[in-house]
Amino acid sequence: MPWDELSENKRFLDSEKGFPAKKYGDLSVALIYPGSYSAGMSSLGFQLIHRYLNLHNNIRCERAFSHPSGGCSLETGSGLSEFDVLSFSLSFEPQYFEVVKILESAKIPLLSKDRTDKDPLITAGGICVSMNPGPLSEIIDVFWIGDFENNGYAVYEEVLNSKGGKRRDILSALSGIEGCFVPSVDPDKKCAPRIADISALGSLCSCIVSSKAQFNMWLVEVSRGCGWNCRFCLVRWLCGSGRFRPKEHIIQDAVEGAKKGRKIGLLGPSVLDHPDIGEIMECLVKERACFSISSARADRLNPRILELLVKGGVKQITVAPETSDPETRARLNKNFGDDIFFEKLKECRQAGIESAKLYFMFGFPFGGGIDLLPDFVGKASGIINVSAGFAAFVPKPHTPLQWCGMRSRRELARIREEASGMLRKSKCNNFSFEDIRLSVIQGALSRSGKEASKFIKKGRISVQDAETLALREYGPDEKLPWDNIVTPYAEKLLSDEKEKALRPE
Repeated sequence: MPWDELSENKRFLDSEKGFPAKKYGDLSVALIYPGSYSAGMSSLGFQLIHRYLNLHNNIRCERAFSHPSGGCSLETGSGLSEFDVLSFSLSFEPQYFEVVKILESAKIPLLSKDRTDKDPLITAGGICVSMNPGPLSEIIDVFWIGDFENNGYAVYEEVLNSKGGKRRDILSALSGIEGCFVPSVDPDKKCAPRIADISALGSLCSCIVSSKAQFNMWLVEVSRGCGWNCRFCLVRWLCGSGRFRPKEHIIQDAVEGAKKGRKIGLLGPSVLDHPDIGEIMECLVKERACFSISSARADRLNPRILELLVKGGVKQITVAPETSDPETRARLNKNFGDDIFFEKLKECRQAGIESAKLYFMFGFPFGGGIDLLPDFVGKASGIINVSAGFAAFVPKPHTPLQWCGMRSRRELARIREEASGMLRKSKCNNFSFEDIRLSVIQGALSRSGKEASKFIKKGRISVQDAETLALREYGPDEKLPWDNIVTPYAEKLLSDEKEKALRPE
């Protein structure tokens, strides 16, 4: 690795405190976040897997990112081609193009079929590929579907035990492991996302903190899955109902971070659903810890929770009404009315919360969603300082709306301009829209199979090609590209929920 790149790596390593680099292990693994160091080290999942692998006596796991060290590891600057296994952590569909760049930079054959016994084994996990591994199935050797804990060591132990053997034999053995999907061996294998028992996992918190991370906080996991039945939510339909860690484990993890002088970030799809969240927050207040939550359902806020949040240093609350139209909200099965929402904003202001960040979607397959926007945002702004973020709706696999296509770019742009005009007239100037092109690319890569791989292999996709894939609607009897990922929910249930959204009574 060139000296200037080694020096840059050292600057990132010098910014860190926490889990020490491991220098031994019979199996070498590079855990790769296809993005910046700043983003990767703000991912608790990435950190947990890094620690999990290094706790194994025979595994040495180093980290790699797109920047710095695109084709080399962070800790030692070793070329990625020198490792036994490269494991990608994928949370966002556009990262697929970074996978291609990293493999090319490391001079590793891009396609699984072209790799030899001397090349590293390429694995991938994360919510994107657990949802739909199809677009990357020609590139990745082994997919891990679902939660990594409990059985994750099985993949690496099989590789370790087979070290020096034929690649095809190793892949064949891995295909027999529950949770592993190996396209080159069994392309039609049915895989159910693995669900870890997080109540038995002990520590689920940051192991490394860095001043160069996007969120320089001590992150603590509170829950996985979600108990609500929002018809657009991938977490609910792929990861199952809400699962909560014992309060003692959460408090222990959080207090550890507080004693290090760190702000605590409590993470989970719906943190306030934890049955003991009030007690957890009270313990943190007694420790004089600063803490925050990732987001909140408006109807889960109450004066006691808000008082504790303010004592913990929270000044802004993040909530997602999704739409300003109660009828559209009901179609999404996010069932709380405007009166409840505005009442909760009043409680926020009275408790001492200074501002609210509101998240909305637009471009639903059944239309609607913005006609009431000026009144909604105007009323909210009259209660508390408001900023608003908007993103185009992307129908995700395994959700009730998986058969629906996205709205066209032209339609989405029209809705965006109409909404922007409405917001300006309502004198709300603090708003932003996610780039429609990125939403369309996300839709294309999440809702396609192998037909998307030709674009991924090129390292780019035009917005026109992405739109063709993203707008596709699937028939009720049509084979879906993600059919080999099997969730606990019957197709009839999803179909019935779709009908309730599209044709409410």
